[in-house]
Amino acid sequence: MVTIKERYDDMVEDLLKKERVNGYECKPEYRGSSFIPCSLTIIAKKNEQAVFTETIKIR
Repeated sequence: MVTIKERYDDMVEDLLKKERVNGYECKPEYRGSSFIPCSLTIIAKKNEQAVFTETIKIR
């Protein structure tokens, strides 16, 4: 999973260098009262509009 997250972060970094995005967000989702996320959603934005969105499921 770390490799997948790093790959998506590299993609977002490339978009940033090309000035196609100017914002980044990584949203964890939790199941019940667990403090360990069950998924991460990576969102790259341009002027608050999502340009790139991917979700990583954690098992």
